[in-house]
Amino acid sequence: MRLQNGEIATSMDKLLKSIRDSTDPAPVVGVHVRRTDKIKVEAEYHKFEEYMHYVDQYYDKLDIERTVRAQIEAWRGDDTFVSTKPYKRRVFIATDDPNVFKEAMNQYGSKLGLDGQPLYEFIGDAHRAETASLSTRYTHGSLLAVIADVIALSHTDHLVCTFSSQIGRLAYELMQTHPLELGDASMRYQSLDDSYYYGGQQQWYQTAIVDDKESEIRAGDRVGVLGNHWNGYAKIILPKSLKEAIRPAYKFEISFKRVDFPGLRVNVSSLP
Repeated sequence: MRLQNGEIATSMDKLLKSIRDSTDPAPVVGVHVRRTDKIKVEAEYHKFEEYMHYVDQYYDKLDIERTVRAQIEAWRGDDTFVSTKPYKRRVFIATDDPNVFKEAMNQYGSKLGLDGQPLYEFIGDAHRAETASLSTRYTHGSLLAVIADVIALSHTDHLVCTFSSQIGRLAYELMQTHPLELGDASMRYQSLDDSYYYGGQQQWYQTAIVDDKESEIRAGDRVGVLGNHWNGYAKIILPKSLKEAIRPAYKFEISFKRVDFPGLRVNVSSLP
C-alpha cells in the first residue's frame, strides 16, 4: 500500500507526524473500535474501557521497565540520565462511531498523572469516524478516511482492537512491514475477541495438553478452534462429534503443522 506524491500523501504524512514526530519518540497505542452494523451481527459490543484496560496494561509495563532500567544504570555507576517519569499515555483512536471520542474524554480526559498533568492524550478525528456511517460509508471521502486510519494504526507501537474486524487485522498485518520502527511486531497487539485469521484460511487447530473428561478429549487430541473469548474460555470443534463447544482455553495450545520443503537444502554443519 503506497501513497504517491499529492494531496492524499501530504495529509497522510501530517497525520503520521501527529502520532509520532521524529523529534518526539514517545510511544503511542492504536485503538480500533468497530461498532455500527457489526454489532450483534458478527461481533459483540465492547465498552471503551475494555480497550483501555489493555492500553493501561501496556503503559504500566513500559513504566516499570523504565524504572528498572534507571536502577540498573545507577548500580553500574553509569551517569547517563534515564528518566523515571511515567509515560504520557498517548492513544490514537480509529472508529466508525464518533461517540467513542466523547466516551474517551468523559471517562479519561480528567485523569491526571503524578506530575499533575493530564495522564492521557487522545489522537484522532471524529470527522473521519462520521464518514463511516452507513449513509456515507461507500463514498470517496469515506474510503480515504479508512485508508488513513489503517495506515495510522499500523504505525503505532501497540494495537488494541477486535480481530473480528478486517480493519483491525489489516492494521496488524501492515505493522509487520515496519521492522525498523517496531522490530518484530507479531506480539504487539491485543484482540478483544477473535484470534488472528484471514479469509479462506485452513482450519486452525490446537492440541489438548490435558484431558477434558466432559468433552471426552484426551491430551494430544487436535481440536479445531473457532476463537478465544478472552474470558478463560475458547470455542472449539469437538473432534468426535464435530459439534461446537465452549471449553477452558488453558487446556489447549497452538499446534503447528509440519510439511516437507523439498526445494530447500541446508547443510547445518556448514553454518557458522
